[in-house]
Amino acid sequence: MRHHQHRHHQHRHHQHRRDERGSVAVFVAVMIAVVVAAAAFVTDLGLQRVLRSDLQAVADVVALDLARNLDGRTAAQLGTVMDAARDQSVARNDDAVGDGTRVTWEVGEVTLQGQFRAFTAADAATSPTAVRVTARSQVRYPITGGDGPATRAAVAGATSSACYRVGSYAAMVRSGNSLLLNPVLRRIGQSNATLSAGEYTGLAGVAVSLDKLAANLGLGSVNELATATVKARDYYLALVNALPAGTSGTQVTILNQLRSWTLTQSIDLQMGRIIGVSSGSGSVVGATYDLLDLVAGSMYLVNGENLLNVYIGSLAPGVTNTGLAIRLIQGARQYCGRPGTTQTTARATDTQQLGVHVDTSLDPVVTSIVVPGIPGILASPASLTVNQPNYVSLDVGVAPTLSTLTELRCGSPQKATFTVENGLVKVTLRTNVRTVLQTQLKLLALPSLSETRVEVNATIDITATIGSSRRSSFTVEVPPQSFDTPYTTSTGGVTIDSATVVGTASVTAHKYVAGLNVGGVALTTSEKNALAQSAVDGSARAYFDASRPTSILSGIVTPILGLAGAEIAGSRLSLNSAPALQCGTPRLQG
Repeated sequence: MRHHQHRHHQHRHHQHRRDERGSVAVFVAVMIAVVVAAAAFVTDLGLQRVLRSDLQAVADVVALDLARNLDGRTAAQLGTVMDAARDQSVARNDDAVGDGTRVTWEVGEVTLQGQFRAFTAADAATSPTAVRVTARSQVRYPITGGDGPATRAAVAGATSSACYRVGSYAAMVRSGNSLLLNPVLRRIGQSNATLSAGEYTGLAGVAVSLDKLAANLGLGSVNELATATVKARDYYLALVNALPAGTSGTQVTILNQLRSWTLTQSIDLQMGRIIGVSSGSGSVVGATYDLLDLVAGSMYLVNGENLLNVYIGSLAPGVTNTGLAIRLIQGARQYCGRPGTTQTTARATDTQQLGVHVDTSLDPVVTSIVVPGIPGILASPASLTVNQPNYVSLDVGVAPTLSTLTELRCGSPQKATFTVENGLVKVTLRTNVRTVLQTQLKLLALPSLSETRVEVNATIDITATIGSSRRSSFTVEVPPQSFDTPYTTSTGGVTIDSATVVGTASVTAHKYVAGLNVGGVALTTSEKNALAQSAVDGSARAYFDASRPTSILSGIVTPILGLAGAEIAGSRLSLNSAPALQCGTPRLQG
């Protein structure tokens, strides 16, 4: 019995073991299927993860390559440039897995919204500062079948920046036209300092660090300097301490004299009006300013306003007994930042330079020109002999220059491109004129050997516009040009707006046959007026003919404006060497 029970127990034990082996086999089979499926899933998922990593790398490098082209050009101008750069970059860097990488781009700008950076696409006319690149592809799953798409994007930016200056005092001195500058500076603020012309001009060419000037005034940055108001005495002391090593004792003496003069006075200086750099201007770290500009600009403010009337005699070449009243309105203006922004745009209120009033005596000059005929009265061509006056009263109003830094290029050469619109120069002239018209009067039936001489004596007013209002492109390229050197930007052309007789002109006509005066000619009032106006119009053209060295334009207006460092319908623009041009080292922004 016991033996039978034992055998029964063994049988049940073996059967249980067989049951367990069967269960394990089923479990193992199920687990193998699960593992295989999981392995397939992991393999396919890993492949897609590799694709995403590869696409991110492609998007990053293409975005960096494209960002190098963000140099101030508009989105419309960048279209084909970016396409070509994208294709070249993808060809160099597309080793991503998948069925080919498709890369698209769009330009815009990155702004901070809360704690996050947001990309905003730019319209066609905007100069973008960032580019967003999107890379797309897909992989075919080798085990599970089907496709796995992936998309990755990168945003890169490149900030180009430079500093340039329009119409500085230092530019005037470097041009050699400093005869007017020195007396003007000496009189600003009625300074008691006795400074020679050489001492004043010696201030030019000394580069003062704006960062150091700000630090000496207890300010943390140039941006703080641009909005600060400081005492004149503190300003001149800070200038002394900001002078670069090796500065001569002459410059230190001048600044100490100015400081001594202001020690007992409470004079506030608005720094933004001196340095011409607005708060928020980009890339002004390392910027320098010419010492002459810093001194002259401060002296204008010491005088209480940013303009001055100075009467100076006998400074214009070729004229005598000259009364010259100069009203300087603005001095140096410096602009720092990236292309196409308000920080690098010269505004009209910044750059208007001066007004000039001249009373002068001239040596009489005789000029002959051809004037058109008058229907029914004066035959054509007619020869007009103009006796230029020996006395003129002249007013010149110099309008502003508008300029914008539009593009920067680094490398060799380094290049900055600007759009420049030089304001129109308005000239008003009053003088006495004596002219002789020599031709045939159509109203006379005289032999072919005869002629008529019409003499006109009058006081005349002439209003002329010099220059044009068109915008033009201007480039400073180094080399062959140089940094910190003022270059003239100008537009030509003279338009006589009006030429009129003041009061009544004296008009007489005489007949000449074979050179002999054979009698006077009776003229009606309308005929006299027509002949007088023809003579006045011809005289106006002669006075404002830039090709004639004896004209009032060449002999008076141009030299006087040159004394003040101004150009007829032009300006002087210089590209700063410090800080160095930054042409957008690209970096990823998100």
